[in-house]
Amino acid sequence: MRRFVLLVALVYVTGFASAGSGAEGTLSVPDGVKNVHITSPIYSELVLHRLPTTWNPLPADQRDVGPTSTRTYLPKGQSLDDWKDILIVQSAYGWSKDWMNTPESFLRGLGRSHRALCGADAIFEPLGETLVDGHPAYRAIIGCAAHPGKPGTGEINYFVAVRGTNDLYVFQRGMRVKGFSPDAPPMSANTVGGLMKDIEPIAFCDWPADKQGECKKTRS
Repeated sequence: MRRFVLLVALVYVTGFASAGSGAEGTLSVPDGVKNVHITSPIYSELVLHRLPTTWNPLPADQRDVGPTSTRTYLPKGQSLDDWKDILIVQSAYGWSKDWMNTPESFLRGLGRSHRALCGADAIFEPLGETLVDGHPAYRAIIGCAAHPGKPGTGEINYFVAVRGTNDLYVFQRGMRVKGFSPDAPPMSANTVGGLMKDIEPIAFCDWPADKQGECKKTRS
């Protein structure tokens, strides 16, 4: 089980695109630069966020399959089979067109699926509604104190689900750590800001109406 996000029968995906990423998944940046700006054309929007230069896109896990899109980023030297930190950006095409779909209902459904998978070791901490570049969004911490597929290991994730103009976008910042007590997870509302400081701000531009070079969103 590489990541909990896609263990559930939910329409849930990750989105990525990186200007300047090479065929080997290595970002080409000048010396001294600590962050790069990632611009991903995903369905009807450009998705913009930052990425530390110590991380790379994972070419083998960048895919668009039917109505879902997946992009994965890992720190250099880590792999999908043995990662400690991960960023996944997922999207579901057309999800936002159904008025009954909400970012909160999506993450609560994901939390229920974790409960079914992990039992008493499941973690679900709702962090409430927010706006991401003007779009309705919901945040939650979700994970398992004891990873079902990796004895002695726990997995904890910070999720931001965003209702885009037409599509769902979900940002997952995950950590694998030593197994922990469900009552004392290694991630909290007070620590997620530090985890996301090199990823945010997150922004969206219309696509293809806005060409990649014409998107004027501030990403500093």
